[in-house]
Amino acid sequence: MAWTYTADFSQPRDMARLLLGDTSSAEQLCSDEEVALALSEVGGNEYLAAAWLADRLAARFAGDEAVSGDGLSLSGSSQRSASYRTLAANLRSEAARRGGAVLADAPGGGALVLTGARRSDLAAADADLDRPRFAFRRELPLVPDVDEVVL
Repeated sequence: MAWTYTADFSQPRDMARLLLGDTSSAEQLCSDEEVALALSEVGGNEYLAAAWLADRLAARFAGDEAVSGDGLSLSGSSQRSASYRTLAANLRSEAARRGGAVLADAPGGGALVLTGARRSDLAAADADLDRPRFAFRRELPLVPDVDEVVL
């Protein structure tokens, strides 16, 4: 598996690696293929891709947990796991601040992101009779006189 990082940030992969802290060839955390998968899973958003990868690293390091004899402190990889969980949450918050709203963290480490919807698109979807209807529906309040709503 390949690992590349260039500080010119010409590729989204490089920004995702920077946000994750995966910039040293001496300690490679994720392969290029894993970064590409993360970017494709979250629609190309570097912040959410780094959060997705941080969740995977937290899971990887969680299996090596060690608790001190007094039961009060964690050591080694478990601290690293907790750090990656915190990083993932921070990256999701930053992604939301930069233009998308992260509505919920999924149990497996993913997130539901709403980046915006035009009223005209919502109306067209409602008018489509071939579109499947759900048994329940919850309307979010729309901002008056605004064509695009970003939560």
